[in-house]
Amino acid sequence: MSNALTPSLDEEIREDRAKPLPIINSKQEDTPHQRFRKDLVTVLTEIQKFLIAKNVKYGDSALTPINCFSKLSPLEGINIRLDDKVKRLLTGDASENEDVELDLVGYIVIKRIFMLRMQREGKTTKKLSQYSEEEIGRLSSSELAALIKEGR
Repeated sequence: MSNALTPSLDEEIREDRAKPLPIINSKQEDTPHQRFRKDLVTVLTEIQKFLIAKNVKYGDSALTPINCFSKLSPLEGINIRLDDKVKRLLTGDASENEDVELDLVGYIVIKRIFMLRMQREGKTTKKLSQYSEEEIGRLSSSELAALIKEGR
């Protein structure tokens, strides 16, 4: 469901991907722009591998919680996890084998995936940047499921 005046995020992503990247001649000297692009790919690949491994280990629990004890919406659950990670960064209260920064980035990416899925499922015709967290956060999991079922 996309507004004719506002392309959906999928359309924007397709258009962005269709744009050619700046040509970087391998014979050119190593510029800051080239180093940034290489380092960006390295870091994003690390985040991708981390999130895929967590998804395999824990399933899609952040995006589709079972809501056995908590009745929070997926977005509120993600926000609680983000709060917990920020608190650990601020207090230095992290275990030795825990990469709190990587966890924090991971939950931000998961939050973006949730918002993308909301848009794809027709919850809004707004761009993600225009969608209020409060609008999403006020919905319970059952309300979200009902909206999906209704096709809105």
